Amino acid sequence: MRRVNRNRCDVVTLYSGGRYDLYQYKKYTDVRLVFAPEEAIAAFGGDPDNFNYPRYCLDFSLFRAYEKDAPVASKDYLHWSHTESKMAS
Repeated sequence: MRRVNRNRCDVVTLYSGGRYDLYQYKKYTDVRLVFAPEEAIAAFGGDPDNFNYPRYCLDFSLFRAYEKDAPVASKDYLHWSHTESKMAS
């Protein structure tokens, strides 16, 4: 039995035609919101249209793709760290 791959492929031109790459895409139709900050921390510092400092905002959200009602097991994903980042020397 032959398995049908429903991924989309595009030939992408790079360096003004100096290189061509084949990009493969998989479309996930079940994408769920995992985390979004509350409005109070997302717009901390006053008026959201006023860009004066200090203004601290938590401007990110996390989404997760699902297949067959389970999280996708992908080799490429955002690795979350519980430790702070290190300064390069």
